[in-house]
Amino acid sequence: MRLLARKSVKFTLCIFEFLRPNALSQCEHLSRTDLLVHSSQAKPHILVVQQDRATCVNIFADIRRVYPKAKIAHAFDLTEAYNLSEHAHPDLVLLDQSDAHASGLPMFFSLLAALSIEWYILCDGRKIGGIPPEHQIDLRNLTSHLRSVWTFRAARRARASSAPAAPRAKPSPDHPQDWKVVVIGASTGGIEALIEVLSRYPANGPPTVIVQHIQAAFLPGLARRLDRICAATVRAADTDNRLETGRILMAPGEQEHLVVSHRGRRCHLEPGPRRHGHRPSVDVLFTSAAQHLGADCVGVLLSGMGCDGAQGLQDIRNQGGWTIAQDEASCTVYGMPRAATEIGAVQEQLPDWDISRAVLKAAAKTEAKVQNA
Repeated sequence: MRLLARKSVKFTLCIFEFLRPNALSQCEHLSRTDLLVHSSQAKPHILVVQQDRATCVNIFADIRRVYPKAKIAHAFDLTEAYNLSEHAHPDLVLLDQSDAHASGLPMFFSLLAALSIEWYILCDGRKIGGIPPEHQIDLRNLTSHLRSVWTFRAARRARASSAPAAPRAKPSPDHPQDWKVVVIGASTGGIEALIEVLSRYPANGPPTVIVQHIQAAFLPGLARRLDRICAATVRAADTDNRLETGRILMAPGEQEHLVVSHRGRRCHLEPGPRRHGHRPSVDVLFTSAAQHLGADCVGVLLSGMGCDGAQGLQDIRNQGGWTIAQDEASCTVYGMPRAATEIGAVQEQLPDWDISRAVLKAAAKTEAKVQNA
């Protein structure tokens, strides 16, 4: 069961503090790789999921006692927590015990695991069944737990950074032009769907270009995480890029669009106004792909709010390309795929776990030698 309701959910992207209302808007984006163990210097980004205002005030005060420079965000429920975690990538999520058995919690935990976000459930001293004991914190002893949590986290990061990287399977050179180009658009819920799709790509999979609606500061981290779990190479796009077998490019920043180039199998960053409130825009990428690739393009629209990408997917279909959308049952938010379906832009609707298979089939020009990781 998906965490976010599909028809009546109203997203309130509220990031605020009860104790210092305007503090977060004045904070710079924090580096998640240079946090210090000493609590007086650490600047963790902590998300508190709590409905009770009085309890929030107490939790925030405890956090400030341990980490005076912490950046604190608040979510009233799991819906907001999912959205904020996906788009703002906090370092730590503190959940209320009332959320311990919520139907959407397993999927939320999957997102946190994919983004390497620590999480704990705050309880009243009684153990909560079904939740690992090491992920439960007695609310009465929150300050002492916070100190140990961050020391453990810093030590684990140090071990992870010193560990050798796992060897990556190399793309096969036998058929460098056997693939069509794949373009993917996603927004809210898209990270989970991207993980499902890209983790099933072979090392020598089709050249792929992605627009994921996300804050610019967090795109590089997302690209690195996807790169670690994918056999193909995933990275943020540069100003000008070749579309190559085994390479997946993600639109960076919020200042330019990522478009397929008129020079052939290339893509580049291009200035332009926001489309549907977004820059980079899925529609801009898809329309450029339709124009310059024609039938040599596969368009994929994943979970997301709004309608960005719907018209572009229609353009791809009109030019002879193949179009795929995530189905309603597997979408976190069935907004963008719904908009595309309603205008007749979609040729296949599939659950996220089956999209990769369909993409590889549609993108294969010949019987390429696909090398699995």
